[in-house]
Amino acid sequence: MTKRARWEIIILLCMYLGYMSFMVCRNTVIVASPDMIADPTLNMDEGSYGRLMSFHSIGGVVGKVFTGLAVDKWGGRTIFLLMLALTSVTTAGFGMVSKFTSMAALNMLGQAAKSGGWPAMAAIIRDWYPSEKHGRIWGIISTSSRVGVMTATLFLGHLLSTGVAWRTLFWVSAGIGIAMMLLGMLFLRSGPQDVGLSPPTSQGLEGRAADEDHPLKEHTFRQALKAFFFSSRVWLIALTMVFTTMMMDFLNFIPLYLSQSLGLSSGSAGKAGTAFPAGCFVAVLGAGFLYDKLSTRGRVVVIGGLLGSGLLSILTLWSLPGWDLGPNRAYWYSVVAIFWFGCAVAPAYYLPMSVFSISFGGPFCGFLICLLDIFGYAGATVFNYYGGTVVLRYGWNGFLTGLAAITVTATVLLLAFLTLEHRRSKNLL
Repeated sequence: MTKRARWEIIILLCMYLGYMSFMVCRNTVIVASPDMIADPTLNMDEGSYGRLMSFHSIGGVVGKVFTGLAVDKWGGRTIFLLMLALTSVTTAGFGMVSKFTSMAALNMLGQAAKSGGWPAMAAIIRDWYPSEKHGRIWGIISTSSRVGVMTATLFLGHLLSTGVAWRTLFWVSAGIGIAMMLLGMLFLRSGPQDVGLSPPTSQGLEGRAADEDHPLKEHTFRQALKAFFFSSRVWLIALTMVFTTMMMDFLNFIPLYLSQSLGLSSGSAGKAGTAFPAGCFVAVLGAGFLYDKLSTRGRVVVIGGLLGSGLLSILTLWSLPGWDLGPNRAYWYSVVAIFWFGCAVAPAYYLPMSVFSISFGGPFCGFLICLLDIFGYAGATVFNYYGGTVVLRYGWNGFLTGLAAITVTATVLLLAFLTLEHRRSKNLL
């Protein structure tokens, strides 16, 4: 193994474990949600839980504004480690408070910090890997997000099942985050030059994005922002992010859905919720390697078609109560449907936006990826704020009907973006 290959693996592992820790911290409140609602000292119901998660999304929007600029100014490594430390501290603090305002503030601050992880990794990937590897690198990195969710749902759900108090979960998650931050301080490097290696070289049309002749290289931040604003491709992928993020945030309601619709205990509902991140893991890992090899037309068919197939999962969940299957069979049918929903949405959520941000954004990729995420968090804020209220007023069928409409809209927008990317590539050939 060459020195470059060895360091590429080390950097990938540092990002993988670090972002996994971000997601463990982020999802602790989701796993703990049934016990939090059942805790009489909190006076929380589904509506207030949805509002709590909306502050989570607001924090993401605020964090993206500042962390994207910080990444482009101070580099990916610095922001990645700093935000991981702050996320861990706020997670620990969440387990110590009881007032809704304190929980909302810490949830918002924690998500603001966590939101810096993705743009920081965009800068690290840009500096360490040639563009023809970006699809597979993002595919692998994206699974870290899902492994973090599965760790939270399985491990933390298991702790709940053994009688561990819900507050303890937040302290356990914070400890994991601090441990991974310390590991990153030891091994994560900003770029190849830090270990005596030359910058990566890229080939092909997309390869020019990572090279020294990137069209935005000599641009000021204001000029780059203008280029983003007048790009139809940026607007299409931004609007796609609004609706695919809503689909991803179905995860926030899965434990509640399983416990209230199927009568599962909080621990079992938390563990069963692993079906969603497991589906995301399988799909995004395979799609990441496939994305680099697919033609632009192939991406329209595979990634766009896969997203649209998520509608089948929603229809299954919507009709499940009327099938009279019994609790056990209904449970497994719902797990399969939730698994496939994760398979459908994850590649569309992670890959086109991440690869496009480095390709189109170049030296401003940190800010562009944050800008696109802001659209996603704006959609998630609305989804989370009203999601719990929709459940209270119209039941889970009403909630799933809305999710079906969101899925159709996301699919149309993604197909439009990928089609435009295909036409552009044909013009450049």
